[in-house]
Amino acid sequence: MAGKPDLTVPGLVYLSNGVAVKNPRPVLMENPDELPMLDYSFLYLDDKKIQKSRFPIEVGRGCPFGCTFCATNSFWGRKYRLKSPQRIYEEIKTINECYGVTKFKFTHDMFTLNRKDVIETCRLLKTLDFNVDWGGSSRVDCIDKEMIDIMVDAGLSALFLGIETGSERIQRVINKNLKLERAAELIEYMISKGVRPTVSFMYGFPQETEEDLSQTIALLGDLLKQKNIDISLHLCAFFVGTEMSAQYADQMTPVDYYSNVTGDYAVEECNDIILTYPDLFTHMLEYKTELRQKLKYFDVFISTWMLMQPVYQYLSKSTLLID
Repeated sequence: MAGKPDLTVPGLVYLSNGVAVKNPRPVLMENPDELPMLDYSFLYLDDKKIQKSRFPIEVGRGCPFGCTFCATNSFWGRKYRLKSPQRIYEEIKTINECYGVTKFKFTHDMFTLNRKDVIETCRLLKTLDFNVDWGGSSRVDCIDKEMIDIMVDAGLSALFLGIETGSERIQRVINKNLKLERAAELIEYMISKGVRPTVSFMYGFPQETEEDLSQTIALLGDLLKQKNIDISLHLCAFFVGTEMSAQYADQMTPVDYYSNVTGDYAVEECNDIILTYPDLFTHMLEYKTELRQKLKYFDVFISTWMLMQPVYQYLSKSTLLID
């Protein structure tokens, strides 16, 4: 009937008589090149601001890996897709013609998985009549030194890398399974090539021990000795649909403190709706451990450490003796 919502839309989540209903997932598009080119002529951008930031361009969707904490693989059904090199090239060229943009952010959780297409994309980028500067996201087990060289030659200047933990044991527990020695080596190499990596870590995993956390801190310390690196740190959150949220669903209670995940919504006024629909608000629920309770201000400690790192390095090299 006219004026009534269509509740048959695939993927729709809605309330029916006080019950949360989730429709079946839609069939995912096989080829992202089928998406129409955006009409950028309708977009107004401030010329001064646009030159200071990266223009986001979607280059694909999905991730085939199965990290237990990550919502990306459940959201996209672990279905990896990448736009063709020619399509990426055409979109960059079009945006440059509209706005003169030369800096881009490749929006994709795992851009570098398809080595052949990434190398072909880099080849096409080098044929542009301007020098493109771009950044993206990857995993350290999906790149190598040769690939870094190829991407740098085509304008790569920044790369986001999720390491998550410095503990080999927790790497296995969360099904990330990175080889940490190789990770550190590749990060050091890309910095030497002029790439600024953003390395992401998490803390407060349910199974994490003080020894595991100590190993993460040690790796953080080693990385912070490098110049031209950014560290991103996050409290482990339990996102909807993840393996981790399902594993601990029956043992969760409302979050009672601020974090960079919950924002400022961890307040008593929200508890009724969170507890009524826990399947929709798993990131606002908490699996409490003694260690997690001790780590409420861990991100503040690490932020201060990163800020003071140059001072520590200077003092460590100083010949002054302080009584």
